[in-house]
Amino acid sequence: MKCFVIMPFSETSHSLNGKDVSISSSEWNHIFEKWIKKAVESYSDKNIQCKRSETIQGNFVKGIIKDIYNSDITIVDLTGQKPNVYYEMGIRHSLCLGTIIITQDFNAIPSDLKSYYCFSYEYSDKGHLYDEYYKKFEKKLHVQINSVINNAKQSDNPVSDFLDLKHYNQVQIQDKQFRTLSRIILKLQNHLTFIFAKFLTELSQKDEFISKNRLFFTFLDFSDMDMSVSQLYNLEFEYLDQDLIEELRVFYLKVRRELYFIYQYWEGTVANMSAINITKLMEMMETFFNKKDELVLEMNKIAEKNLKFNK
Repeated sequence: MKCFVIMPFSETSHSLNGKDVSISSSEWNHIFEKWIKKAVESYSDKNIQCKRSETIQGNFVKGIIKDIYNSDITIVDLTGQKPNVYYEMGIRHSLCLGTIIITQDFNAIPSDLKSYYCFSYEYSDKGHLYDEYYKKFEKKLHVQINSVINNAKQSDNPVSDFLDLKHYNQVQIQDKQFRTLSRIILKLQNHLTFIFAKFLTELSQKDEFISKNRLFFTFLDFSDMDMSVSQLYNLEFEYLDQDLIEELRVFYLKVRRELYFIYQYWEGTVANMSAINITKLMEMMETFFNKKDELVLEMNKIAEKNLKFNK
């Protein structure tokens, strides 16, 4: 997962408990590295990469919007009431859900955001207070990260409220996930079709293999099929129907398990060639091939349900 941080770069000042508080540019670098980034990347349930924009000329147009759009989570520190921070937060709200607002000063929270959760944290430049303050900050931030991950479709700003969660980015992500799933399904269908064609070719020589005590010395390469099945498990499909995707996963794992046992027996037969072993291998392949109509029908039904209900 990716986390992008919107925060001040230059010196800021704010009032806290009747006192003026200044935070220098170098302190903001410290807050990013030793507070925010450290706390994000210590979140144990997910591997999250945390970054903020580089302070280079023209980077806002070329890089920041892209980072804001591509991040799964965005953390916004409103301390110091910097106009560019508010502006970038507005861009995030217009594009995506998953924004966590933090501040050292609740006066920095605009009135139209006060009904949404944000948390304050205590910061001190005194080294002996760091461990105490940081642990409190880390705990609060992990709670919010957990909330964002587990409530990915929950509105967190006035823009998504207005759009009734028909969010531009949500629609984009859902469409992207659907297209990815469609490609995987097509690949898996093609893999299975190719396997049946391969088995048919080899089974047509069954009697010759047994009588001449020989066997084909190259078997199927399952790497492409395995990659497709792996994608079903490793890619994010949180906006699609999880039960239907799980049905697809279970089907292909069942098929892959049967093919694994056939492949293992083929390896053993090649190493110990005999009519008995070849006959047994042919029987295993034939048993699998005879289920062709049943498996293809089941595969097509599962694929159709996924493509229909996830659209």
